[in-house]
This record gives sequence, C-alpha cells and structure tokens, in this order.
Amino acid sequence: MSSESLPLDFDIYLKETLINLKTDDEIFSPYIKGILEGDESPEDKNEALQGIISEITDSGIEAICEDILKKWSSCSGKNSCNCESQPSLSPASLDIQLAKLMEKQASCIATSLPPIKKPISREQEQLKQAVLAQHAQVSAVCDDGEEEEVEETRSDGLLAKNTNAAAVEQEMRQKREQRKLEHQVKKDKDKAEREKQKAKAEERKDKEKKRTQKGERKR
Repeated sequence: MSSESLPLDFDIYLKETLINLKTDDEIFSPYIKGILEGDESPEDKNEALQGIISEITDSGIEAICEDILKKWSSCSGKNSCNCESQPSLSPASLDIQLAKLMEKQASCIATSLPPIKKPISREQEQLKQAVLAQHAQVSAVCDDGEEEEVEETRSDGLLAKNTNAAAVEQEMRQKREQRKLEHQVKKDKDKAEREKQKAKAEERKDKEKKRTQKGERKR
C-alpha cells in the first residue's frame, strides 16, 4: 500500500462508518478529522469524539470512538508526513466549522423547496371570473405575489435551519464541557484516594517499625 493512499483509506473508512450510522458524512467528517489532527492528548480526543458520536447514536459510542482512533493512529503512523502537514484546529474553530457546514446544508435544502401556492377559495374564484376583462393587470399582480410568497417560504426555512444548527453547536459544546468536568472530578477523586492509601501504608509501616524497636529493647 503506498503512503499516498493512506489518507484516502481513512476518508473512505470514516465515510462508510458515518453512513452506517445513518448520518451525513459531509457534515461530520471534517469535524471529526479536525479533532484527530489536533494537539490534544488521546484521552481528550476520545472525549471530544464521544461528544460527537453521542449526537448520532445512543449505542456503542465508546467502541466506535476507539475504532476511529485506532484507524487514525494506523494511518498517521504509516504516513506521518501527510498527517503532520495538515493544520490543527481548535475546538472553537471546529464548532464554527460545523455550524457553517450545517448552515450550508440548510441553505441547499431551503433553496430546493418548490413554490407553495395557497388554495383558491370559492369567493376568490368568483372574484377572478368577475375581473377577466382586466386579465393582464391581475396576472401581473398575482405573479408578484407568488414571487414574494416563495421568497418568504425560503427565508423562513433557512432561518429555521440556521437556528437548529446553532442549537446543535451549543448542545455539543455543553456536552463536551460537561465530559471534561466529570473527567476532572474523577481524576481529583482518584488522586485523593491514592494519597489516602499511601498515608495508611506509611502509618502501618511506622507502627511496625515501632513494634520492632520495642521488641529489640526488651531483649
């Protein structure tokens, strides 16, 4: 396998993984690769990945993240030059990038919507028949009204998608911060427990030493 094919292999693997999770790989692939290319520790990268994957699925999150990290490590280990040449992005930049990608997708969806016409009521139909003599003028007015209606529909759709993208970005950032906080609390607790066990061991050692010295004096 040539070194040039390794990044492509990872891209294909990541694309297939996201498709199997029934999500848009074009949205999440750049975000995930940005995390993997960063300077954070493997532990921090794993936490950030879990924050993303948890937005996609509720099952097998840890296994999926570990598999992604192993695949990336394998590719970057065999092709370190290509991996190191890629710029790393901060978490804030990644959030902005993800939001822009989601806004772009929302814009494409909104602009592809067909024009929506309201049904004509019986009274409107009668009015239309009554003014057939002024057909040209009425048609021009109707055409203008339809264009405004389509534009309004598209604007509303884009606004809703942009709002959803911002909400997703905020929720993912909050979850990542919560995971970091929980991880720090666990580290502090484990450290305190180790210090406590160490103190107990020293205390037992001192007591044993005193008993030994006391026995020697009796002899």
